[in-house]
Amino acid sequence: MPAQADVITIYLEGDGLAWLNMDTPSDDPTPLNPLALRLAMQQPDGTAIYLGRPCQYATPLPVQCTAALWTGARFSPAVVNALDEAVSQLKRQYRTTHINLVGYSGGAALALLLAERRNDVQLLLSVAGNVDPQEWIRLHNLSPLQGSLDPLARLQQLRAGQVWLFSGEEDENIPPALAAAVAARLTPQLQVTQRTLSGFNHHCCWDNIWPTLWRQATGQLP
Repeated sequence: MPAQADVITIYLEGDGLAWLNMDTPSDDPTPLNPLALRLAMQQPDGTAIYLGRPCQYATPLPVQCTAALWTGARFSPAVVNALDEAVSQLKRQYRTTHINLVGYSGGAALALLLAERRNDVQLLLSVAGNVDPQEWIRLHNLSPLQGSLDPLARLQQLRAGQVWLFSGEEDENIPPALAAAVAARLTPQLQVTQRTLSGFNHHCCWDNIWPTLWRQATGQLP
């Protein structure tokens, strides 16, 4: 059994290899570049746990793993329920009462959805996070995410001690304006910090500077 921890920090991966091209879904969503894993490995203190998305790292894929779960339904109730149960299991294993959530890219949308249903989230960190999927879809003229939940639909239910939204100034996939708009909606009810980092894009260079960002965020906890 793992040692008891005062708080555990759970890292949620991005969408992974969801598509092979604009028209062809991947048959395996396991990420080729698992940035959330690298962030977890760079956490300078505390207990860091990496949590892949449903159907990632599964060989062979279970029969229930259909492409919808990493394409249109990537933020579906089934996905959120599976992650919610996994988080609860980790809490029991580590015998802790509070958690931190770190979501990279699409993992940030799931972190929001989890924090809207849980009351044990002490800190929520979004890294280049897709915190407004509907606006992201409009921005890139993509097809709607059929079967997915909108993390902004129940934003008033969000329960977190503090929220940090990190964006890269050169991120053309998820530009900082998306996080800034969400931060403005959250500020009246929560402690929210939105930071845009110069020279950063969607992939670079988050793991290099993660110890510093981590200490800034956790240093402001009560």
